[in-house]
Amino acid sequence: MNNAANLLEQLRINTAKIEQRIADLRQNKIADMRDMQRDVETLCQRIVKTDPESRPQLETEMTTMISRLDELEAELKLFHERKMAERDARWKS
Repeated sequence: MNNAANLLEQLRINTAKIEQRIADLRQNKIADMRDMQRDVETLCQRIVKTDPESRPQLETEMTTMISRLDELEAELKLFHERKMAERDARWKS
C-alpha cells in the first residue's frame, strides 16, 4: 500500500472512531477519547509531510474528519450541559 493509500485508510479509521464517540455521547455514554488528540495530530503531521501531489486525493476524507471533529465538539458541549442539568436537578430534590 502506498503512502497516500495508507493515509487515506488512516483518515477513514480515525473518522469512524470519531463517529463512534459522537454516537456514544448521543446515547449518554462517556466516550473514551484518551488517544484521539494524539492520533489526529499524528495523522495530520503525516499528511502535511506527504508529497503535495498526493494531498488532493486526501482532501475529501480530511474535510470529512474535520467536520466530524466539529460535530464531536458540539456533542461534548451538549453532553456536559446534560450532565450539569442532571446534577442541578439532584441538588434541587
